[in-house]
Amino acid sequence: MCCTSGPPYFLAPDVYNLKYWGSVYSDAKRGRHRTLTAEHEFFLVLARLRCGLPLLDIAIRINMSESNVSRIFITWYDFVYIKLRSLPIWASKETVQETILKCFKEQYPKTRVIIDCTEIFTEMPTSCRSQSATFSSYKHHNTAKALVGIAPSGAVTFVSDVYAGRSSDKQITKHYSIHFFFIRKSLFCLSLNFLNFSRK
Repeated sequence: MCCTSGPPYFLAPDVYNLKYWGSVYSDAKRGRHRTLTAEHEFFLVLARLRCGLPLLDIAIRINMSESNVSRIFITWYDFVYIKLRSLPIWASKETVQETILKCFKEQYPKTRVIIDCTEIFTEMPTSCRSQSATFSSYKHHNTAKALVGIAPSGAVTFVSDVYAGRSSDKQITKHYSIHFFFIRKSLFCLSLNFLNFSRK
């Protein structure tokens, strides 16, 4: 495995003192002694997120038990979530105008964000109530749904909390209307599911 650079600067120095899931002390894990560096673990996390590799596949590749690999990922998911949620990813109006694509600049020059809900397939819950709450009539499957905002440049600038798949796009957007309050004079691009949406 080759890793030429370390984790992003905003993860340091905490990244080198992780308290692994299932352990009592920092920088310790159950089972065999730590054999991967923080850089290698970060690379594995990115590879799994990008390629969707099964845990068993990764465990075989790095000669480690599946349970230890699982603990590494759970630890890193929690750690990265805490770090990333504190970063200001909402682009300023000036930044949007500087990076806006030509097609948007010509047709919709005041566009600030394109919002839409996306759904991710989930396993069917054992609870009948949860099955009903997560079943998406659009996908015909149990899903989790989130509201996503994308700048005209293509950069993701907003991701909401995850909702049950049965939640409507309008319901989720109403919950997050406060996030868009300060850009009322900007233009939003919406999907067809939002045509009947009205702010109250």
